[in-house]
Amino acid sequence: TLGSGELTVSAEGTATAGMKAKLELRGEHMHASFDGTAGISQEGANAKGAVQLSTDDIEPWLMTTGMSFPGIGFGLPVELTAQADYASNLLVLGGIEGALGEVAIAGDLNANLEQGLPHLTGALVIDQFTLDPFAATVLGADALAGEGGNWSKTPFSDKVSLPFVADIDLSAATLSAGTLDLFDATLGLRLDEDGLRIEGLKAGLAGGVLTGQAALK
Repeated sequence: TLGSGELTVSAEGTATAGMKAKLELRGEHMHASFDGTAGISQEGANAKGAVQLSTDDIEPWLMTTGMSFPGIGFGLPVELTAQADYASNLLVLGGIEGALGEVAIAGDLNANLEQGLPHLTGALVIDQFTLDPFAATVLGADALAGEGGNWSKTPFSDKVSLPFVADIDLSAATLSAGTLDLFDATLGLRLDEDGLRIEGLKAGLAGGVLTGQAALK
């Protein structure tokens, strides 16, 4: 549950000329802030400044937006800072630094909303990344939930369940897929209504180098 929260907003100046703006949201075990400038132009609202997010568990906040994905429900602490630039329905997060749980993450990410879905592009460097939740959006979480080393009897889903659309270049110290671990991996991650694609994969495996691409549809 989210519990109660407190939103504090301060602004100095005019919306058309641009305002110095500060926003702070505090809730139970959560703190988010923005410090920069904001305004309104003919293209709509715009804002630019430093953002910070700290929470013991981001998942309840994500679920209030209607976003859900396989694996949700176990809790995900988040500590992130970035420089944000929003205009014309596009949010650019530059210089991201922080951690998702105990996993360090850095990079740049762009986000916009198209047909009711977040579209994410950019490049991220992350300590550990697992492909399992992305495979579950394509094949179905229940279809991958076998026990005792046995395949699940649930058939694969015939429709991709998208939490978002993604086109992201990744560098991961450890890349996991099921029981397979790859090291020092670079790849392009593409997730859309056509399925999951891994492009330009290069990673260490068993003392050698694995290269290639893969697709789940």
